[in-house]
Amino acid sequence: MKAFLSRHWVWARWPFAAILMGLLWWMNRHEFAHLQEREIRWGFFLLACVVSFLSIGLTFFRWFLLVRALKFEFSFGEAVRLGFLGQLCAYAGPGTLGGDFIKAVWLAKDQKSRRLTAALTVLLDRILGLMALFFVGAGASLLPTSVQLGPELQTVIWGLWGGTLASLVGLTAILSPAITSSKWLDGPMNWRLGGKLITGLVSAARLYQNDRQSVISALLLSIVGHIGILSSFYLCALALHPGRAIPDYSGHLLFIPAAEIFGVLVPTPGGLGALEAAVQALYGLAAGTEISADARQAAEADGLLTAVAFRVITLMIAGVGLVYYFASRKQLIAVVEEGSPTDNATPSKLGAST
Repeated sequence: MKAFLSRHWVWARWPFAAILMGLLWWMNRHEFAHLQEREIRWGFFLLACVVSFLSIGLTFFRWFLLVRALKFEFSFGEAVRLGFLGQLCAYAGPGTLGGDFIKAVWLAKDQKSRRLTAALTVLLDRILGLMALFFVGAGASLLPTSVQLGPELQTVIWGLWGGTLASLVGLTAILSPAITSSKWLDGPMNWRLGGKLITGLVSAARLYQNDRQSVISALLLSIVGHIGILSSFYLCALALHPGRAIPDYSGHLLFIPAAEIFGVLVPTPGGLGALEAAVQALYGLAAGTEISADARQAAEADGLLTAVAFRVITLMIAGVGLVYYFASRKQLIAVVEEGSPTDNATPSKLGAST
């Protein structure tokens, strides 16, 4: 049974996502019925598409910097190809983080002695991306906004600042030789369960300490890229809700990062359903507490429509990955079937899957 769930989990996530989206539609069906009466400003939507594509491109370059910092032979063209494949496999790939898995095994396929190190570049890429989300959200809380910051949104802000503090501690640990050379790491590195993974993480961190500039540059690219993605959300809102009261730009910079983090945590394809639910709830909170139930429902429906419009853009970007998939389908299947991207090629020897 465990083997069956492991093999078919990627497809089992889709019914869960479909149920979430169905529930969201049912909750907002009355608002959706009047959607055709709205004027859609396609110029803003097209601009959102352009900004999203450019922002996603920055994430590809971010990973490229992290890989090259470890002296791997790797071109930016390969980073773009694997990046688009990763976007596609986030919806239809193996494992909860299918896109990351594909990038890791492909990069590691020609690395006999550094396979785990190659795969860990993907993990660091993901970590820096999450760090940047916390930084942007926390920083936006310092900007003036028309959003009413009630108790729930104040909790979101505290969470963003807590994540920012933890991110700064983690970044310091990655870049500090004193920490990675500390004797207290000897014990965890020798653990039977997960010891080799910890060893790989420490080894990668030590390598990155010789090129801190690449790590800092990758983090800055993450921040710029996320601002672009959040700007796309706002442009989608402008496209769909002309003349309606929507959260301002700084408000989107503040609470959409929390929605994106929630979407990462919920195991649906690409966060489908989870991201939309979070944006809907946050739009309702941003509308304030001194409004009627109907006005709050309308605000939540606006949030859901905005998230759906942004989802269409992400699916368009994932669709580009189909071109790369069909161009290298046989090689991709062979790489995935070869196994886990670890130094010993066997996940069980690591004690944990990477």
